[in-house]
Amino acid sequence: MVISDFIKTYENDGYPSYSIEPRKQQETLFRLQFPKDIHPQLFTFLVNYIAYPFDLDVESRSIVVAGKTTLTRGFEGLDESLIGQKAVLYLPQDDRDYTVVYLRTLSGITFANSFSDLVWRRVSDARLSGEVAKLMDGI
Repeated sequence: MVISDFIKTYENDGYPSYSIEPRKQQETLFRLQFPKDIHPQLFTFLVNYIAYPFDLDVESRSIVVAGKTTLTRGFEGLDESLIGQKAVLYLPQDDRDYTVVYLRTLSGITFANSFSDLVWRRVSDARLSGEVAKLMDGI
């Protein structure tokens, strides 16, 4: 339901077509795959949307969302030297803003993307949860 709501929300925003295939890995663990790639900005929105869907209460539940990616020029604001590196998109630990997604490269550089700016900006505090840190070990 959350995935289909996300697709409906952004279907007329001019992004290239993409596809999402949810795969249940455990009772409360899902992996999304993108047979037809998703635009980097839309992927950023998706990471946030899964945790904070527009019509669900965010205070009464706990969810960890992170996404693995390979950096491209579509990640606006990143230095060209990072293109091609693997990274993880995630929500910052103790998030109370609900409109910022973080990105951490394998080399340990962290960026934040505020939806008010829509540009990746380098930050010094990674605000990395233990769950996301475990995911970083797997890429």
